[in-house]
Amino acid sequence: MGDFFFLWTEQTGAIYLNEYIADLLGSLPPDWHWAFDNSIQISDDGQTILDSYGARIQLDDADYDAIANDADNCPNASNPGQEDGDGDGVGDACDTCPLDVENDADGDGVCGDVDNCAYTANAGQEDTGGVASAADPSGAIPDGIGDACQCGDVTNDGKVTGIDSTVVIRWSVGLPPGMAAPEKCSVFGGTECNGIDSTVIARAVVGLPPGIQQVCEAAQP
Repeated sequence: MGDFFFLWTEQTGAIYLNEYIADLLGSLPPDWHWAFDNSIQISDDGQTILDSYGARIQLDDADYDAIANDADNCPNASNPGQEDGDGDGVGDACDTCPLDVENDADGDGVCGDVDNCAYTANAGQEDTGGVASAADPSGAIPDGIGDACQCGDVTNDGKVTGIDSTVVIRWSVGLPPGMAAPEKCSVFGGTECNGIDSTVIARAVVGLPPGIQQVCEAAQP
């Protein structure tokens, strides 16, 4: 929905249309406005525009999708259906991440619905491996969790193995070498790192419960 005009010539009486517009203003919805437009001219035969005046009545609708700007979830991109897949109030037609309500929380250019580390920036989406197991003792099989947020990977090599468990237990009693990625230490409970995490990692790599949870700082908002 765009705009429309009232046209009149000086001979047909601008005064009467002025009165009509004044009455009409009282019933116009708040999203409509009007303005005089003296650039519009039309001939007597209706084919050539000459010597006339106009009043433009227009919906405030920049993208012409029949949704007023202040109610349009994409005021500058036509989307009459107002589709909003993630329910964030920004229409799919102008939403950089139409299925990610947090709209790329870590700012790495990868939307959260497909980001393998939604809260730690990793534009390259590197996934070197995962948690070691009997079938994959070195943890070299990618598991869909990005290296940047692979909880338990305190050595920061993209894998979780018995070495990580050893590093955590040594760190917990003040022994070197220390953790290269302490933000990935916690694997059970909260985000704090302690000896329990070492035990959980050691059990996980041999297939015992409770298993590694993605609760470390690198995996959290």
